[in-house]
Amino acid sequence: MRRRLRKSAQNDFASTSPKVALYLSGPREVYYQVNQWLPVLERLSVPVAIILRNRDIFEGMKKTTVPVFFVREGRDVESFYNGGVELVLYPNNREKNVNSLRHHQLTHIFINHGESDKSVNQSKMLMAYDYLFVGGPLAEQRLRSAGLPIRDGQIVHVGRPQAELFLVNVPQTERIEKILYAPTWEGGVAATSYSSVGPVGLKLLRDLAASGKYEVAIKPHPLTGRTSAETAAALQEMSELSQKFGMKFLHASESLHEWMNWSDLMICDVSAVLNEYLITSKPIVLCNILGASLQPEELAQEFPSSTAAYILGPSDPILSLMDRIEARDDLRSARSGVRRHSMGAGDSFNRFEDNIRLHLSQSPQEILPETDGKTVRPSSSL
Repeated sequence: MRRRLRKSAQNDFASTSPKVALYLSGPREVYYQVNQWLPVLERLSVPVAIILRNRDIFEGMKKTTVPVFFVREGRDVESFYNGGVELVLYPNNREKNVNSLRHHQLTHIFINHGESDKSVNQSKMLMAYDYLFVGGPLAEQRLRSAGLPIRDGQIVHVGRPQAELFLVNVPQTERIEKILYAPTWEGGVAATSYSSVGPVGLKLLRDLAASGKYEVAIKPHPLTGRTSAETAAALQEMSELSQKFGMKFLHASESLHEWMNWSDLMICDVSAVLNEYLITSKPIVLCNILGASLQPEELAQEFPSSTAAYILGPSDPILSLMDRIEARDDLRSARSGVRRHSMGAGDSFNRFEDNIRLHLSQSPQEILPETDGKTVRPSSSL
C-alpha cells in the first residue's frame, strides 16, 4: 500500500510538469511562510509546485491553485525531482533542506520569509544556496558586514513582491486613529529574542486603551509563545486585555497586509514587518526592549532599519510619543530612504520572475496553463 501511494504521488507530481518547486519543512506554524509566497507563485508564468516535508503545514495553508505535495521521506525527494524540476525555492533554513540541497544538478535559491535586521538572516547556512534573493542593498550590506563568504553574483536584489502587490502607499497620514501592534516572537535562542510580548507590550496596550483615542488591532507572530512559557502567558494576557477593551486580537491566518493597509500607524519589534510597512509610507514605532543597554545610535548600528522608526523604550510613555508624531511626522523622508535601501527600486514581481526565468532552461514564451481555481490536496509519499 505504501509503495503504491508513493508511486501515485510521484506520478501526480510528474503530471503537473513543474519547473520550479517551493520546498518547505518545519512545525505546523510555519504555514505563514508559504502563505506569504502563494500570491507570487500563483502569478508566475512558469509551472510551479509546492513540496511540504511536514503534512501539518497544509492545515494552515490558504487555498491555492498551486499544486501541493507532501513528501514524507528524504529519499523520496529524489523521485519527485526526477519529474523535471530545475529550480528550488526555500523560504526557510530548516534542517530538512539538506535532503533537497544534495541535488547539485538543480538551482537552489533562498527567498526567505521576511526581510529584516534579525541576526538569523546572517547565517553561514546561506552559503549552501546558489543564489540569495534579497530585498535590496541593505540586506546585501547586512550579509557582507557579517563576514560571510559571499560568492560573486550570489546575491540578487528582488524586493518583496508580495508586499508591493498588496500594500497601499499613503502619501500623507492626516490623522492617527487606527494602530496595528505587530510584535515578533521570542526566537529560538536568547540572542534572537526581540519580542515586546511581555511587560513592554502589555503596558503600551493598557495605555492606548486608557486614552480612548485609538482603534487597536493586535497581530502577534504565529510562533509567539512556542519556546517561552513566560511569553505564552503574556500573549494570553494580551488576548484577555483585547476582549476587555474592545481591541481586535487577530488570528495568525488573517492577512497581515490587509491590516497594514487598515492602520494609520504600526507598532512593532525588530522584524520583517517593519521593512514591509515601509511600502505604505505610514509612521512606525519600534519597541526597543533592550532599553538602556542599547541606545538609539547603537540600535541604528546593529539594526539599520530602525532609523525609519520612532523608538519606544521599555519605560517610555506611548501616548506622549503618539502626540509628538501626530503633531509632526519628522521621519517621513527617513522612511522613504530606508525603503529604497531595504526593498530596492520597486517593480518587485517582475524582478523576481525575470530572475526565476533567467535560471530556467525553458523558452521565455512558455506559460503556465490555465487552472480550475481549486486547491490541490497534498499527496502523501508515505
